[in-house]
Amino acid sequence: MTKSPFHNVKTEGLSFCTTPVELLVDKTHFAHGSGFIWKHADAFHLITNWHNLSGQDPFTGRHLNEGGRVPNTIRIMPCTLTAKGDQTEIKRRPITIPLYEHFHQPFWQQHKDFATNRADIATLPLPTSDPAYAHVNQFQFEPLFTHIGADLLIAGYPYSNYEGLMLPIWKRGSLASEPGFSWQNRPAFLIDAASRPGMSGSPVFRRVFGPAASPDEQGNYMIKADNVMTSEFVGVYAGHLTTQDANVTIGYAWYGALIDEILAAPAAGTRL
Repeated sequence: MTKSPFHNVKTEGLSFCTTPVELLVDKTHFAHGSGFIWKHADAFHLITNWHNLSGQDPFTGRHLNEGGRVPNTIRIMPCTLTAKGDQTEIKRRPITIPLYEHFHQPFWQQHKDFATNRADIATLPLPTSDPAYAHVNQFQFEPLFTHIGADLLIAGYPYSNYEGLMLPIWKRGSLASEPGFSWQNRPAFLIDAASRPGMSGSPVFRRVFGPAASPDEQGNYMIKADNVMTSEFVGVYAGHLTTQDANVTIGYAWYGALIDEILAAPAAGTRL
């Protein structure tokens, strides 16, 4: 095998926490999105967009698939990391999860204020709970000083670009809306990034390379000069703003704090 040109490589652990979300109707795969694994109490949950599971635009209710297909099942491939001596065994196992028993009583959970804010996030408990599942909130994040134009990274699966270990593609973008103000009075923010179809449901991270400014316990910002890289989980990517111009690259993401709000006080999944 040809030697890699990269030296002193650091493997990104968060790459093992994401998964493609394949949408199926009657066992036929017709589209896919992205998602990631989150642990709450002793259970693991898939986090993705509500529109991936419902097949509907959360703002208008229109069907997103041109043929009007709505998934009744999804297939995901969560990653397990198991220590084998001084090595780590990495495996992805497909899990097929039904989305409902009765069409208008789906199994997913959503935010209790979905009817008013249309927060496009859904959680779905995994039918099996392997303690080795890699999950986003197993990592230690730090709050970062954030300003307009700050670097953001989106980790997901554009088009059908996944095989083997199914590591996500990391798309770089920048914060396109003022962080101190919500977007359209919703718990969301804008991202200037050239994301592509299939990335809906991807986790979004704030990242700083080198010295980083983080608040101390009193809220004062301190420069951590020894940091090589500092990360903070900030949101769930949902898609591009609707426009007639395909060249517009402004997308939006929902606040990551909504996940814990949903899991703490889950509302039954609904359709529009």
